[in-house]
Amino acid sequence: RYITESHTNGTSWYRLYSDKWIEQGGQTTMGECAQPTINLLKTMKDTNYMCGGTQMNISTNGDAEMGIGVNPYSTTQIKSFCHYINPNTTTIKWWVVGFAA
Repeated sequence: RYITESHTNGTSWYRLYSDKWIEQGGQTTMGECAQPTINLLKTMKDTNYMCGGTQMNISTNGDAEMGIGVNPYSTTQIKSFCHYINPNTTTIKWWVVGFAA
């Protein structure tokens, strides 16, 4: 396996391998109780891929209890969601791994 294509555009990126395995990710901002849809840079083969997200700016005043999730939505999009954010908006980093179309 070797990298056949890679791309970076601001905070979004991907690496495509010779066997069609792909790693892609980026960054987005979301508000409390929001469910933004994130467009993938490259289309996935199907929805049997793994994805995740993590919060970037965590509150330092002791009430940073929250939950962020990222789920496969389609071959071209993932859906993120949050349970609680303090402050009321946050930046999340997301990533997707699996096989490209």
